[in-house]
Amino acid sequence: EIDGSISACAYDAARGVGTPIQHISTLHAGFVVTDPDRAAEIRIHPNGRFVYASNRGHVSIAVFAIQADGTLKLVEITPCGGKKDSYPRSAIYSLNPADPNAPPAPFISLIGGSYDPAWSTAGVAFTFLSGARPYIYLADVNGGNPHQISRQHTADSQPAWSPDGERLAFRNTTDVGYPTLFWMYKDGKFEGAVPDAVSRDINAASPAWSPDGKYIAFIGEGHVLVIEWDNLGYGAVTLTTKIPNADPAWSPDGQWIVFESWWTGNHD
Repeated sequence: EIDGSISACAYDAARGVGTPIQHISTLHAGFVVTDPDRAAEIRIHPNGRFVYASNRGHVSIAVFAIQADGTLKLVEITPCGGKKDSYPRSAIYSLNPADPNAPPAPFISLIGGSYDPAWSTAGVAFTFLSGARPYIYLADVNGGNPHQISRQHTADSQPAWSPDGERLAFRNTTDVGYPTLFWMYKDGKFEGAVPDAVSRDINAASPAWSPDGKYIAFIGEGHVLVIEWDNLGYGAVTLTTKIPNADPAWSPDGQWIVFESWWTGNHD
């Protein structure tokens, strides 16, 4: 944890003794570890072929392949969603929960900056970097036919589906001079000359639609807020008293909201 690394050991079951055979960084070669950039949780894949390690500060997950001799080989270091505005060179994969031994499979054919996936019966909305600018794309439910639905020359990201799969709330950073939430129909169209706002007069991010379709929870200036989705950004209610917070998500019955917080420096 102190220096951002993992140690692999050979285990003698008869003696109950582990002997170190490797010490490997959880960050890229040459990366200078500072105080917040520390390794945290470690998990081994059920198939015994991969090790995953989270990095605080760097906000990433390191993926290692377990080789025949027990040593680790770095496969990739992937950023965690919601902490940066863009993720160049990222890709979207799918997992089959019914088969824990199956490795992640490429899901979206666009490679080079795909992130923020949101799945619904209407398709998969996601953010794609085109010319270093983020746009919202839509793919079929099986990941095929990805195409841009954002307006050209905007900067849209963080799509969130309405429960009926007809609308998307999203974050825009170009229309009003600071990050604001808007909504559009699933085909990218909207009513009027520009999309209607969901948030107003606040730096907003991470929209999450309530199960009944009436409200959107989001992060505004570090707080968790809730607002009626079609009230043009007026009447938002602040639910938290301390910051920072991130990534709100609704319970299935719409009565509770879970979110990440690090008021004391620890992510909870």
